[in-house]
Amino acid sequence: MDDAKIHLYDANFNGVNVSRRTDENGEVCFIFEQVVHAEIEITKGSARSCTSEIISKGHKTIYIELKPFSQQATNGC
Repeated sequence: MDDAKIHLYDANFNGVNVSRRTDENGEVCFIFEQVVHAEIEITKGSARSCTSEIISKGHKTIYIELKPFSQQATNGC
């Protein structure tokens, strides 16, 4: 989904707190110098989803399915 807002922050409060928008392919890339315990929130229009991931050095792909706000009990937020 293009132009969705991604907010990512480190759950351990190591200073990582970034927001970006997805590209035309619905993708966004983050690069970190250290391991990050990331809390990730994605929103677009009336959809929102959240997840938590440990991101280490190297490449990791995370897929997040957007769900309507009305389904907050199942969207991870």
